[in-house]
Amino acid sequence: MFKKNIRVLCSILIFMAFFLGYLGIITPQFTNEHEYQEAYQNIIPYENITEANKKFTELQKTYLTKKFIYIDYSATTLLIAVILLAATFFEKIKSPNSKFTFVLISFLCGISFLIADLAQTSLELNRGLYPHWADSFGAAIVMIISFAMVVQLYLLLHLYFLRSPFLLNQTLKDISFKDQLWVSLNCGFIAFF
Repeated sequence: MFKKNIRVLCSILIFMAFFLGYLGIITPQFTNEHEYQEAYQNIIPYENITEANKKFTELQKTYLTKKFIYIDYSATTLLIAVILLAATFFEKIKSPNSKFTFVLISFLCGISFLIADLAQTSLELNRGLYPHWADSFGAAIVMIISFAMVVQLYLLLHLYFLRSPFLLNQTLKDISFKDQLWVSLNCGFIAFF
């Protein structure tokens, strides 16, 4: 029954993802692109950079539609559906077969956050969400690298507390509820950030 309910939920989520994706495709980026471009060209950043940044932000608030929100929600909904669908095969998933593999997975998890944040910043730059005069990309990269270091430290602390005997090469349903709860809370913590 559980698997059937999850599959129905996944079907609904996939439908929602495609609907939101369709909305993202048909929605224009700006409410009035001609007025936006004209106002954007009239901003002179070299006289007062702070004032120019404020004007750009107001311009974005005034003219930017929900196009990218629809697209982002579509991708997120589709990802949730895939994860839920994978959860129906929960009993087949096994823990790593060695402690080295466990450490490697933890390290790669932190690196994946770095890559995802860099990709997100690059995507926002490509979408025109930063003004052409801003050094926002450089500041974002410094912030992302700092965040990646914090995540790696968190993962190392996590591994320190898991130095007690850990069930290697076991199906996840055989791991104790306490360990499953610990892993779930950590995944939630990392996903939150």
